[in-house]
Amino acid sequence: MPTNSQSIYLVRHAETTAEPDRVIGQTDIDLSTAGKKQITKLVKSWKQETPTKLYCSSLIRARQSAEILNKNWQLEIEHDELLNELNFGLWENKLWDETYNDDPSFFNHWAENWLTEPAPMGESFDDVISRCRDWLNHMSTENTPIVIVAHAGSLRAITSILLDLPASCVFSFEFSHARVSKLQLSDESAKLIYLNNFNFC
Repeated sequence: MPTNSQSIYLVRHAETTAEPDRVIGQTDIDLSTAGKKQITKLVKSWKQETPTKLYCSSLIRARQSAEILNKNWQLEIEHDELLNELNFGLWENKLWDETYNDDPSFFNHWAENWLTEPAPMGESFDDVISRCRDWLNHMSTENTPIVIVAHAGSLRAITSILLDLPASCVFSFEFSHARVSKLQLSDESAKLIYLNNFNFC
């Protein structure tokens, strides 16, 4: 875990070409044209020194977002599967209505127990928290600021870990496409400076 004073910027990837109401966890899908414009607009709001580190998940939509952010920074982007979105297993790329209709009883059970219950052949949210915790334990603590480009699920997990909040609180945190949130870490505390901003500030 970070031990020195450190600014961490959490960026959710921009909008994608995914059809509405599809289950997109670890399904690889490109940014849309609108999404590329969103992330280009976001990076123009960076007014400070170049970040020291740029991390992102291994999924295409996060990698494309990070590459656009990195056009002016020219950093080595460090990709890691531990930052990937939740794996929905057999539900991946299905319509949500299909997943319900396939087995309404199990879907309702999952919806009430999403923290510990995985999707069929997939992950639970506890699994996402576990791998994000592993990633944080190996994250560089020497440099600041750093930028992490990932997904709503993994960013919520990171936020709950760093702020030492129960995982059940994670959906209190909104992470919209191409928005940024900032955490300030020190030896004594972790503070949420802002959440889901349109720009770096």
